[in-house]
Amino acid sequence: MKIDIREIYKALEILSDNGLLEQYLEIYCPNCKRYTGDFFKTIGDIPKEIYCENCDEEILNPLEHAVVIYKVL
Repeated sequence: MKIDIREIYKALEILSDNGLLEQYLEIYCPNCKRYTGDFFKTIGDIPKEIYCENCDEEILNPLEHAVVIYKVL
């Protein structure tokens, strides 16, 4: 689509501000390169210890591996 990623995130933020999307954080495993399946509403909700459901490895500093995702309401 050749749309700049910053423009996409601006649009997602507008949709979120208008109650059409909800923002979450998902943790990406640096060991197996897959998502853990855990979703968190805020940074404070992310536990200090997370183990990947896929490879059973501990994810050190899970906040560093958090990715913003959006859920359609």
